[in-house]
Amino acid sequence: MSLISEAKSTAASKVFAGMPHRSVVSWMAMLSGYARNRRPQEALELFALTHASGAQPNQFTYGSAASACAGAECARSGEQVHACAAKGRFAGDLFVQSALMVMHLRSGSMEDA
Repeated sequence: MSLISEAKSTAASKVFAGMPHRSVVSWMAMLSGYARNRRPQEALELFALTHASGAQPNQFTYGSAASACAGAECARSGEQVHACAAKGRFAGDLFVQSALMVMHLRSGSMEDA
C-alpha cells in the first residue's frame, strides 16, 4: 500500500480493488494517501465506502478524512466526519482533534475549531 504514498495512485487503486479482504489498515493507507496527495474527493468517497464495508475506522481514519475535508475546504463533509468521529468515540483523540481543528479553520468555522 506504500504505492499511494509515492503518488502512484493508479497502481495502488488497482491493488486495492483486487484485494479480496480489506482490513482497516488497507482502507487507511488508501484514504491517507489520497488526502496527502491532494485528492480529497477520492479520500472522502473512500471514507464513505469504509463505513459501508463494515470496516471499523480508527483515529487515523477520522484524522485523514478530516484532513481531506480541510484540503477540499468542504464544511458539510467536515461536519459529517466530525459527527462520525464523535459517535465512534474518537473526537477526543489528539490526532483527530488536530485534524478537525485545521479542517474547521480552513472552512471558516472558527467557533467549531
